[in-house]
Amino acid sequence: MGKLSDAQYPVAYTPRALLAIGSSTDTAWVPLAASNGKLKFVLMVDTITSTGTVDCALYQATSSAGAGAKAISGKAITQITVSNGVAIIEVSGSDLDCNNGFSYVRAKIIDGTATAGVSVLIEGSPSITPPGIASPVVQVV
Repeated sequence: MGKLSDAQYPVAYTPRALLAIGSSTDTAWVPLAASNGKLKFVLMVDTITSTGTVDCALYQATSSAGAGAKAISGKAITQITVSNGVAIIEVSGSDLDCNNGFSYVRAKIIDGTATAGVSVLIEGSPSITPPGIASPVVQVV
């Protein structure tokens, strides 16, 4: 039996950020093709006050610089309102506007009403590391 990391592997990571009310943070743009056409974004909210909200949505672009960026329909979470909450958003090639050259994906995390600590892990196929993005993995045991 193989390791779980044989099926899914971190391709990018956005370290913990403490977001102020109304602020946001973005992950790196990741080419969907670098992960055999599927990516999984794992949003982790570690600390949030009792009135806090965190939103997350996926965006698509035609380049790693974010050219023509626009939201991906149906790829946004319902607000996280509790500490230690986790949300997962999966995306595949059929979700993108591929006919118009959209092939890069990123997550945008927005802090709504209270300070929150957030981080994002992006997983995909272990066979390819996206060009220009260093794998965050330092060891698999």
